[in-house]
Amino acid sequence: PVVAAGILVLVAGAPVVQGDGEKEIFMVLDSQEKRIHGFSGCNHFNGSYTMGEGSIGFSHLASTMMMCLEPAMDLEQTVLHTLSGERSYTIEGNRLTFFDDDGQPVAIFEALETP
Repeated sequence: PVVAAGILVLVAGAPVVQGDGEKEIFMVLDSQEKRIHGFSGCNHFNGSYTMGEGSIGFSHLASTMMMCLEPAMDLEQTVLHTLSGERSYTIEGNRLTFFDDDGQPVAIFEALETP
């Protein structure tokens, strides 16, 4: 199976800054199963996705329901919103960039090596 994993480095136009001891926000795409899973800042999530030419659609996203302190909770909501519905995307080097309807970048994930 082809698995792609990435760490979130930019969301909503701002760099993602992790506090000391905070787990990095990441997602994993499994192309064989067409599944996505990851960590959104407070909770783990999973769901499914479909890819077309230059677009990706996320559906059936579910997550655990842990509460956490601000600003992590706001960041998580932004991440989950970014991973909802359909987005256009590009892959350049080790970066996967998602765009809004106006063509502005809304999230950038940097690839991780996967086993």
